[in-house]
Amino acid sequence: MAYGRNRFVNPGTGETYHWPVNHSEEERMGQERAISYGAPTANTGLIRHQGDRQPMILTLNGVIFHRDHYSEMIRWFARCERQSIHFYDFTGEGYEVIILAFQPQRVRTLRNPRDPAIPLHYWRYTMTMDVLTFLTAGGALWNWPV
Repeated sequence: MAYGRNRFVNPGTGETYHWPVNHSEEERMGQERAISYGAPTANTGLIRHQGDRQPMILTLNGVIFHRDHYSEMIRWFARCERQSIHFYDFTGEGYEVIILAFQPQRVRTLRNPRDPAIPLHYWRYTMTMDVLTFLTAGGALWNWPV
């Protein structure tokens, strides 16, 4: 099975951006819930107080070899100041997200053959996204009530 391309979709206009290079790593994705403890006045032991689940956060790491890809990532990050966007990864999993952080680091190289406009560097990046909802069945279990 061939992998597809990561892509961003503007849900308002349908504008789609296909990434020329997919991300290379994902950090763990899941949820936590907070538990706090309080002591009752009757000296019968601690009482647990359960909080809501924490937001689902998706963190991607990768490389950018093209100046246009770098510009597009900044543009989609800026778009998230006004709206959420859809992110589909290379396996087809879809999420409605807000990009919380896009942190590129320019890296010197002897030769970048993929973009002659930037022959001596590329970028490594970390991107963090807040998952608002799942658009495909793969992550839907996280949204189900017990």
